[in-house]
Amino acid sequence: MRNADQTLDEILNLSAAHFKVPREKLNPDDDFFKTLRIDSLQALDLLTRLENHFGIELPDYELQGVSDFRTLASRIQSRL
Repeated sequence: MRNADQTLDEILNLSAAHFKVPREKLNPDDDFFKTLRIDSLQALDLLTRLENHFGIELPDYELQGVSDFRTLASRIQSRL
């Protein structure tokens, strides 16, 4: 089973690869909309990839207001 740090690290790695951003530019507390320069449609695409990667489903209500990697990781971790 993954721990929270591993989950966070995987999210950062996947996000960097998906949006072709150097991994070292991403920090856990970054607002992913600003750091990745993405809009809500691109964020949905990322979330779909993360759901597939982790084999989970995140209900929309759990993601309301979530915009940083650390919070996203904790929501994903709670479903693993």
